[in-house]
Amino acid sequence: MVDGKVEGTHTIESGDTLSQTAEKYGTTVEALAELNGIENPDSFMLARL
Repeated sequence: MVDGKVEGTHTIESGDTLSQTAEKYGTTVEALAELNGIENPDSFMLARL
């Protein structure tokens, strides 16, 4: 944690939700969505690259 912010990456796995991830890192769904460029956190799909 640097200046109150978590740095690093988190790999999303099948079945993960933004709310679970937000809770794990002590943040909000809205903050995660903004940081990751997710326009509609209620409706997004993961892409396999």
